[in-house]
Amino acid sequence: NMACGLYLSLVIILVIIGVVLTLLLVYRLLTFVPLLDLVLILVLLPPFEVGLNVELLIILLVNNLILAVLLVEIAIEAVLIVVLFQLSLLPSILIPALIIFSLHIALLLLIIILLSTAFHSLFLIFFLVLLFIFSPFLLDLVVLLLLTFLHFWFVLV
Repeated sequence: NMACGLYLSLVIILVIIGVVLTLLLVYRLLTFVPLLDLVLILVLLPPFEVGLNVELLIILLVNNLILAVLLVEIAIEAVLIVVLFQLSLLPSILIPALIIFSLHIALLLLIIILLSTAFHSLFLIFFLVLLFIFSPFLLDLVVLLLLTFLHFWFVLV
């Protein structure tokens, strides 16, 4: 019971952090190309290097698109957690699933923080794009397979 309460409070804390970060993220998306980034572009690159300025604007555009995708991904994860609670599956399935989903959300939030605060190179952006295309879907697939396996294991045993 105490472990359950502890875990529940951990989930609540994660949700609060998630809400705060989501609000920050929404603000970031609304202020599309943030003032700071524009200032950095103007300061770091002389005006005659128009090509590089365009390249940096593309990086910022990709960055904001990634943030939008991440926001959707976190929303999906949150819905999955709610659905799991509603189904109230066997505790042995529910608890590991919640832990996995919470860790996944925490990972995504961490990446959002890194994306929002760092001024990044093109290499980092491409690396992150690849990471996002594969990691969430792979992780969700692993979770689904794990849940399916556990479900059949408990039905058969």
